[in-house]
Amino acid sequence: EAGRPAVLYGLSDEQARLNINRAGRDALRLLFEAVAELPTIEAEPLAAAIMDWRDENEDPEPDGAENLHYQSLYPPYSCKNRPFEVPEELLLIRGMTPAVFSRIRDHITLYGTGAVNLNTAPAPVLQCLGVSASLAETIVRLRAGPDGEPGTADDLVFERVAEVVKTLTDTAGISRQDTSELRRALSGGKLTVRTDIFRGELTRELANPAEAVHIMFVFNRNRVLLAWREL
Repeated sequence: EAGRPAVLYGLSDEQARLNINRAGRDALRLLFEAVAELPTIEAEPLAAAIMDWRDENEDPEPDGAENLHYQSLYPPYSCKNRPFEVPEELLLIRGMTPAVFSRIRDHITLYGTGAVNLNTAPAPVLQCLGVSASLAETIVRLRAGPDGEPGTADDLVFERVAEVVKTLTDTAGISRQDTSELRRALSGGKLTVRTDIFRGELTRELANPAEAVHIMFVFNRNRVLLAWREL
């Protein structure tokens, strides 16, 4: 109705995102390569800096950064040496820029076990787990079903982790290398077919954009609230 504020809301799968508190260095490097489209020479130091920011020691990773680096800045600050609490902390790590952060922010999470949902994750996030770009695209295409439209009745849903490889072999004839990559991700607990963490978002748009309200909240399957942020 004209003159009334618009209210937009939605629910998404938090496990379609990569958990930067639990991902290993290789997955973090691939996050910057596959999602932010950075070359390896730039992705490696960012992955190392994340590892150093969240670990409990002062021993820098190769190409990483601990207190010695951050204390040399102006103004100086300390390396946290604890898990990330908000995504924006990434802007404090060495080498991070607002442009790179804006590319990855919708593909990362701080919640859950670190397992990514094979049924909902976009192709770049699947690549972070060591799955090739071609296999990731094949999985996303097959999930959409014959009509190519996700969220319709003919979608392919992976129901059991133990049946994922067989399903993809039968439906897409994936290569031996792709099979090996997929088995490695599945056996390492990097992939799941079930979601236990959800994200809700609500935006109330007003005539004055400065007064708009955006709320993001995260909760689990037991309806326990894990995060609430008013942005």
